[in-house]
Amino acid sequence: MPGEDGIKVLKMLNDDGSGARIILVSGMDERTLATTLQVGRSMGLDMDGALTKPVLIETLRAKLAGATSKRTGIRVDELEQAIAAGEIRPAFQPKAVRGSNGTWAVTEAEALARWQRSDSSIVFPSEFLGVAERSGLLSAMTRSLLEQVVAQLQLWERRGLCLSAAVNLSPSTLTDSTLPDYLSSLMQKHGLGTSRLTLELTESAAVQNQSLAMEILSRLRILGFGLSIDDFGTGYSSLEQLYRMPFNELKIDRFLVREIGVRREAEVIIETIISLGQKLNLDVCAEGVESRDVVEFLCAAGCDKLQGFYIGRPASPGALLYRAREFEQCGFEPVMTQSCYRQREMPLPAPMRYQ
Repeated sequence: MPGEDGIKVLKMLNDDGSGARIILVSGMDERTLATTLQVGRSMGLDMDGALTKPVLIETLRAKLAGATSKRTGIRVDELEQAIAAGEIRPAFQPKAVRGSNGTWAVTEAEALARWQRSDSSIVFPSEFLGVAERSGLLSAMTRSLLEQVVAQLQLWERRGLCLSAAVNLSPSTLTDSTLPDYLSSLMQKHGLGTSRLTLELTESAAVQNQSLAMEILSRLRILGFGLSIDDFGTGYSSLEQLYRMPFNELKIDRFLVREIGVRREAEVIIETIISLGQKLNLDVCAEGVESRDVVEFLCAAGCDKLQGFYIGRPASPGALLYRAREFEQCGFEPVMTQSCYRQREMPLPAPMRYQ
């Protein structure tokens, strides 16, 4: 690319609305490649990883084969029918929360969208969210998920488990001035307090259309909903968002957390983020927690919440209930093997009926 660089090319692809799956190939160092991947993801591009030069032809073939095998060619009408049929359903990933006495418990979960087709195959968000966004179906899909999540919170409560849930919102959601009233009515319908629901937004979502976003987010906080800034540390305006927007939680990006035990620089940044959150009276949640060593580092650093495969994989409501009760007995060490847990992961339950 004479006279060009990879970031400029990514920007060009983003400006053209590219839906292509993108693999970086470069002679740059790993840190620069990791940063470039994050830049592409923050733009909303479908980044599928990076290869460092020189690249073996076998490695390239394997990477390309993996990328092309993930393509689904999802049509707008197909997704619209799936939303109407209730095939887009939440899977729940448990979050370990530190209590005031220093003990940990699974009292929260993040709801993650999964599309379970009629043939029982599972489609993940990376394969259909872009279609939903471009076609204008994202708002309908988000409201369908919110209704299922809140109904599930009520069902868990009836079974003796008082859980809170977090749901991701897209930038387009922050242009809907009816959202606060809609969510408040939804919680009242199911007899739940608004504090039981947290809305997660990425930094890039929070900075778009700031005046309207500020109004909507402020109303949500006044009504008692939680607001979490997701993927903290990957955007260009992290610190500004913390004091301009009414967040009460920040989530440390998983790519930083995965560097614990590998790069001291990442550990220092994480410790600084946790300290910053404490000084701003924010809860701090670390994503991508996948080992006991990472748990011990984050506990020592004073992190408030932990989320990742070591705590539990995204799973059905029944599996989440099992993991929460198991955590009461065993703490961070799961009794279930990973293979057993994956069996509990899917299929998701049948669509819920609302009274």
